[in-house]
Amino acid sequence: MILKGINNAINELDKSNVAFISELILAEMEFFSPCVPPTDHYKLEFNHRDLITIRGRVYDRMKYFSYKQKVGVECVLPEPSDIQEDDIESFHPIKPTVGKIYLACVYNDVSHVDKLIELEKSEIDQVVKKANEKRRSSLC
Repeated sequence: MILKGINNAINELDKSNVAFISELILAEMEFFSPCVPPTDHYKLEFNHRDLITIRGRVYDRMKYFSYKQKVGVECVLPEPSDIQEDDIESFHPIKPTVGKIYLACVYNDVSHVDKLIELEKSEIDQVVKKANEKRRSSLC
């Protein structure tokens, strides 16, 4: 599931071996696995010219990344009257969108993005600043 905002970005950085911020320039759904819950599998490409490395290292040859997300949380949707407006995204998660800016978090496999966090342009500097503060405090 794609997360949003600075707080989610900072929380996911601690789990990541590699993390970077960039504009998504390709989001191609490769296949759909009919498991329970169903899962979409994507091929992602990020803009390397404007890429900001937060943790680890991103090489030019790291052009494409795989990414997967569950299509929904539940197999049977509840009654519309039982759903709060804030809960709707959890039933139909946001799909990766070309042109948006994401923090991409890679845990182990450098060809697979484990978490995507959508950021606004105005949030980028704050995420970089907080990541640098955390890095400095862990060195002391």
